[in-house]
Amino acid sequence: MWAAMGGCYEKMGKKQESVKCLEKAERYNDKEGIALHKLAKLYIIMGLQERAAECFRQNLARKDLEQVETSETVEALLYLAKYYKEIGRTDEAIEFATRLHDYPGTERDEA
Repeated sequence: MWAAMGGCYEKMGKKQESVKCLEKAERYNDKEGIALHKLAKLYIIMGLQERAAECFRQNLARKDLEQVETSETVEALLYLAKYYKEIGRTDEAIEFATRLHDYPGTERDEA
């Protein structure tokens, strides 16, 4: 329910309200697993890169445990590779870029 409300607020352009709802969805164990990814994307828009990276990392860890790979996985890997390169943590950047080599597409070429 919280994730759905967050999506509605996002479509209305109310980012702060959307973030609050998505954070609550995550606190209450978002069953669909969409809150973290949406939160990360909102944080990027809001200029909160560190928070976005943390959300993407948590979401990747969850998907790794579930052994599920989606387009969200590729998006998270690419963002994290770029983010860690930008802040000078090249080991982490290389780790995420290397994981992208398993996926076809432009993201692989970019990695």
